Order: sequence, then C-alpha cells, then structure tokens
Amino acid sequence: MVSHIASVDFFDTAKHPVSSFAIDRFYLDPDAREGQLNVSVEGVIRIRGVEQQLALDAQLAAWENGYVLQCQFDLDRTHFGAIYGSGRFFAKLGKHLVNDLVSVQVNAVFKPRV
Repeated sequence: MVSHIASVDFFDTAKHPVSSFAIDRFYLDPDAREGQLNVSVEGVIRIRGVEQQLALDAQLAAWENGYVLQCQFDLDRTHFGAIYGSGRFFAKLGKHLVNDLVSVQVNAVFKPRV
C-alpha cells in the first residue's frame, strides 16, 4: 500500500522526494480561547513539483522552549497531478475509484535560534 502511494500513480517520491509548505503570512487571533484554532497561516505548498497557495486555520501553543503549530486539512491530490483512479478524470472505475481528497495532519515545532 505505501509503495503504491509513493509510486508515480500518486506522489512519485522517486522523482519528488520532498514536499514543502513555505509560510508567507501568519495571523494570530487575539480573541481565541485556549484549545481553539487561534492562528491563520498562508503560504505555498509544493507537491510533485506543483506549487499552490494554501490558507489554513491552526492552533499555536507554547511548548518547551518554543512553539508547536497543529492543523488538519484535506487537499485535492489531482491539483498536484496525482489523477490515478479519480472519477473526475476516468469513467467506469467501479470499485477502483480512489478518493481525490487526502487528509493531512501537521505538527510543526518552532524553536528560537540561540
């Protein structure tokens, strides 16, 4: 299963071993309560060599000597060229239909430079 996800049918990790999300803007919601989504993050996500703007709501919390940012979102894999089994691109797939949405969970740790 993992080998198929890594294959050219999906994320083509042999050709594109790294995906990234570069943050351009970061907005803190001063009215958010503890445990709630309290930041908006905007940036560019790069998957399979394709870049797209992405805006996310996330939770930022103090952790050890820095911060942790957590968020969860769905992205449409077909926007990055991974069209294998997509009902929008292929007809009559029957039981071979593959959901276009991929759920992503991010836990990023930020520590200040010393």
